[in-house]
Amino acid sequence: MDNQSSDDFFDVEAESARAGLSPMFGEWQKTFQLKPISHAAKGLERQRFKSRIQSELTNRFFFSDEVSVEIQLYLDVQKIIETSETADLDNFAKSILDGIKGMKGLLIDDSQVQSLNISWLDSIAADTPQFEVKISSSPDSFIPKPTTFYEMADGLWCPLSDYAWNEGEFQKISKRERFFILLHEDQMRSTNRKLRHKLRQRGFTTPKAFQFANRFASGFRGFHKSRIDPEFAMLGRSQWISDFEVWHSKNASQFSEMGNILSSQKSHLEQLRQAMDGG
Repeated sequence: MDNQSSDDFFDVEAESARAGLSPMFGEWQKTFQLKPISHAAKGLERQRFKSRIQSELTNRFFFSDEVSVEIQLYLDVQKIIETSETADLDNFAKSILDGIKGMKGLLIDDSQVQSLNISWLDSIAADTPQFEVKISSSPDSFIPKPTTFYEMADGLWCPLSDYAWNEGEFQKISKRERFFILLHEDQMRSTNRKLRHKLRQRGFTTPKAFQFANRFASGFRGFHKSRIDPEFAMLGRSQWISDFEVWHSKNASQFSEMGNILSSQKSHLEQLRQAMDGG
């Protein structure tokens, strides 16, 4: 890649980040001109704090995989030392994470937080409280809004957007593409579940079986139903498969090539399962 094309690529990435379409090479950060509150605060106060955070968010995407989060608080050190008014750092972290997750947030759920670093500095201007949040992930680990969750063969729910990210812009995906993605992911997860079962039968511990199977059949990060904001649209497995069958009955020719890819993948995964049976 020459210098000009590198510059062009950087400019597209920077412009997309400014517009809230994507994180900047996997990173997002913002300073909130708000007084951070403790998770021990009353429910109504926490809800107002969450609403204030989300009212300042302009992102049109979610981080879809594991992330690292850094939080920098600006507090009155005198109050920290001489009073009991300031909460412990972990209580501040919880209330801030609640504000950046869910359908109006940046994260789908705080279980995505793999690493958390929170610290405080003495605020020189105590009358202008603020805190900073920085989120880092892999550059491609984000998904455009709006997002729907689909139940998969393993019982987890996978997020899928109506749009795909392509060269600095969102492009709407067709029903054909959506069903292909869903069927492909469902096959992978079905095989993953069967492999884990076989491995446990052979004496693998549950964690070891999970790790081993993911080397051969893994895809999107799935979420347990209990971790998904109820405001998200959710479609059970029987429902989206039924929708596909109705669509396919009228559009079989459109799906021919993708159907062949899925059949080839299914055959490969079946060979893998049989190898586990006989190995």
